[in-house]
Amino acid sequence: YVPRRAGARGAIEAGLTAGTLPGGRRLDDADDRAAVEAVWGEGLPSERGRDLHAILSDAAAGKIDVLHLIGVDLARDAASTALAQAALAKIGTVIVQDLAATETLSAHADVVLPVTGRQERAGTSTNWEGRRQRFARAVDGPDLVQDDWEIVVQLAALLGHDLGVDDLEAIRGEIARLGQRDTPHELHAASDTPADASPADDEGLAVSIRALLLDRGTMLTGASDLNATSRRGTVQLAPVTAEQIGVTDGDRVAITGLDAGDTVLTLTVEVRRDVLPGVAILPANSTPQSAYGLADRDGSVRITLSALADDDAVAPRVEEVA
Repeated sequence: YVPRRAGARGAIEAGLTAGTLPGGRRLDDADDRAAVEAVWGEGLPSERGRDLHAILSDAAAGKIDVLHLIGVDLARDAASTALAQAALAKIGTVIVQDLAATETLSAHADVVLPVTGRQERAGTSTNWEGRRQRFARAVDGPDLVQDDWEIVVQLAALLGHDLGVDDLEAIRGEIARLGQRDTPHELHAASDTPADASPADDEGLAVSIRALLLDRGTMLTGASDLNATSRRGTVQLAPVTAEQIGVTDGDRVAITGLDAGDTVLTLTVEVRRDVLPGVAILPANSTPQSAYGLADRDGSVRITLSALADDDAVAPRVEEVA
């Protein structure tokens, strides 16, 4: 399995999600806390940090003055485009640390911190199984462009904090000192009561949004040959759902969010037997407007589908708008 984002598994192991600690540990686990405090000393936070939705909610409410985005394009990545736009409009200063001109950078950045790409830095790749492979720098980056870790260390110093590292080997040494949890945490027991996935007609369809490997992601801009191999985005429905709506495999439909703005997606129906009744599966970034634009500010999505005539437009493939 290939993670959607470069470094996604490594970021999780580094403790960059709410409520986690380095090495596959949890903040609310006493043994995990003790293992990390044995290396870093006491003083770990007592409460979990905010996830992206909570950060954006507080920003939209005026509770955050500065938003520092590292490799995040809120215009395409946030589960609610409406919430992301509200947060970006309210925030005082937006700092974007990235290697490409994303939609968020172009429209909202007050400060831009350019960073090196993979070929311009040394590092480690971690696949979804946790297997690691180091790589060396292949080419030099442009003048004044730095690695992400170099910028973070300098910003911490400006704020009065010494992170104790000044090169990549020191960071690797710190990771080795922290180590990893020896055994996995127990999984939560699954509910014995299946959820009702068939909402009433006036409630629309529930939605699952998934990103395809090749889509309108920033790092694929201009990659016309690669984009030419991409799948055309479809809306996937169970046979019973398609029958209830009155559409069949290959029909074109307009998709409208019940609680979100004016976003309308135009996609082709794909009928699949592995989709739950009452659910529509949408591609996240395969259309001119992100499917997250259908969500309300809480991130929930309910949609309606309506069939289009044969001469109505269907969203083009990625390479047709690259």
